[in-house]
Amino acid sequence: MPESATPLVIYRFAWGNNDKRRGLKGRRCVIEAAGALGSVQVRFLDNDQREIVSRRALRVVRRSVRQEPDHA
Repeated sequence: MPESATPLVIYRFAWGNNDKRRGLKGRRCVIEAAGALGSVQVRFLDNDQREIVSRRALRVVRRSVRQEPDHA
């Protein structure tokens, strides 16, 4: 893997058992930060909204390689 490429894992938010989660269900996101006790900050790909959610609510959609921009 080139040194400027980082793996990007895309997840789908799977839970829908209350009003807030129902609105997030099915949306694709990436993990931006991991916290304590299984919490993660995710960024949804459709509108760049950020939320703190349980890691257990996420399902892997696909893995790809994202090229980082050159900082020349």
